[in-house]
Amino acid sequence: MVELYEFTLAGPVYYRYTSASSDVYFAFKNYTATPISRSSLANSEEPLADQVTITVPRGNPVSQLFIQMAPSYLVNVRISLLEDSTELVSFIGYLGKVTYSAHEATFACTVMPSFDGRNLLPRKYQAQCAHALYSTGCGVDKSAYAKTGYITSITGITVISSVFATEADGVYVGGMILCNNQYRTIRSHVGNTVSILGTFSGVSAGNVITVYPGCPHTIAVCDSRFSNSSNYGGQNLIPGRNPFTQSIGY
Repeated sequence: MVELYEFTLAGPVYYRYTSASSDVYFAFKNYTATPISRSSLANSEEPLADQVTITVPRGNPVSQLFIQMAPSYLVNVRISLLEDSTELVSFIGYLGKVTYSAHEATFACTVMPSFDGRNLLPRKYQAQCAHALYSTGCGVDKSAYAKTGYITSITGITVISSVFATEADGVYVGGMILCNNQYRTIRSHVGNTVSILGTFSGVSAGNVITVYPGCPHTIAVCDSRFSNSSNYGGQNLIPGRNPFTQSIGY
């Protein structure tokens, strides 16, 4: 039997490997032979707790995705066995914590969850909007607010571009930068300069970036910046006084 590994991230971008001694071509896909191994597969009554570890060389492209920080998107993994031209899928999940040694990288992989038929927790009763900006619940189309520019300078978590100066200070706080298929969250914004959470990989001055404004999750900004108050996910009329700690009489 031959074991096949397929790693997928946004793009989509695929990395396909096999533990066989030579490359494998199957179902119009090429799997590159590489030193790759896994732990035994678990099958318990709590599938979300089941994990498998995958070990690859430290220089493997999948390993390099996590060297500086985790990728902007989940990296999904699919493990299957190929026997007599029949593929048997044995694991579908995503890469989690990675541990590096001198020559190897070991990933803890969690099974892909399924929430079919489950009762999930509802949103909390709170004044601020609980929706993630640009999510389905939020309803704001981020492409309608995107602006494109070029990086003038980038040093660590500091990025300078004239595109940031097209909006008032603070507008991009909580927003995002997209560059080379990598998203980074914006922490601060003053003039043409922002600081981001984490660093970019393989990004330098002159690269094209797309930037999206942020939101402090208040009804005022939801309405003034995005004209989206009809989808506001908070309860902005909650009384400001707590009846359990003080009188709310007037």
